Amino acid sequence: MEKNDCDRTTQQLHTLVRQRFHVPSLYPYQQLVIKHILEAAGLYGSDAARGAPRCQLVVLPTGSGKSLCFMLPAMLISGITIVVYPLLSLMGDQGRRMQQLGIPCEFLRGGQSGTEREAIWRRLQDGSSRFVITNPETLVQESVLDTLARLPVSLFVIDEVHTVTQWGESFRPSYLELPSVMKRLAPTQVVAFTATASGRITGRIISILFSGEVPHIVRADPDRPNIRYRSVCTLH
Repeated sequence: MEKNDCDRTTQQLHTLVRQRFHVPSLYPYQQLVIKHILEAAGLYGSDAARGAPRCQLVVLPTGSGKSLCFMLPAMLISGITIVVYPLLSLMGDQGRRMQQLGIPCEFLRGGQSGTEREAIWRRLQDGSSRFVITNPETLVQESVLDTLARLPVSLFVIDEVHTVTQWGESFRPSYLELPSVMKRLAPTQVVAFTATASGRITGRIISILFSGEVPHIVRADPDRPNIRYRSVCTLH
């Protein structure tokens, strides 16, 4: 890839940041995660692609703009991006944000009719939409999985990934099926996000989700200097 092509990717990135997402610049950790995704997708040349991580575990505190880390590169890379959320409310919030930004996206959730699903598949197949928002329970349905497996899935994102171990091992067993889902869909990249994860939780995520293969870990300082904590001891 010529240097001009790399420069063009960088310029497209900066243009999207300012004009589509209306922020002056990215935080350093956002830049790092996004750069890894774009490199692995081949947008910075074959040499960069060979050295780029295909799996990332990203631990950034609340307010760090985690969703931008996958929304922005999803607009530049080819293929389908699938984002898995634990709650319908989070799915709705993300969908509304994307619609406000003019980014076509599809919802896959329980209770949809066959007609609704067929319309979703048509839009994904013809390329008019390349972004899917879903949850584990819907994703593990054989009819859903079978159809998605026929599509080119480039980026598979798990948000609030701590729920894989904290919920998957108790009342959300579908989370424990995500490794099988990823094997079936064969995404080019997997990126998992959470705001907080102790060493024990991180280890369990790696064991369950990545089958023990350590992903590239991006971890920011969880300290929030703009938040102050105070305890008051009252003696009786």
